[in-house]
Amino acid sequence: MQNIFEVIQERQEKAEIILAKSRVLSERAELIGQFTDRINEQRGLEGRKEFRPSYIAMRLAHIPTEDLYFFLKKCQSGHFNKIFFGSLRVK
Repeated sequence: MQNIFEVIQERQEKAEIILAKSRVLSERAELIGQFTDRINEQRGLEGRKEFRPSYIAMRLAHIPTEDLYFFLKKCQSGHFNKIFFGSLRVK
């Protein structure tokens, strides 16, 4: 018989695994998450408000998923935020 601490710990581990699997629903969502993390990392250092993933998704809506890999690599080659916002189409 397990004690209550072991049971609680097992359930927490199972819940964390389920959350980790259900967090990313698609390939595009994973890429948008990478863009959001990098942008917010630099904005946090500058003391500015972070962007939500939905804002980044709207900015990237006109770019096909296959091209997002190239765009991510291009942004990582220099100052991420400047390249990201300088390369996007203005609406």
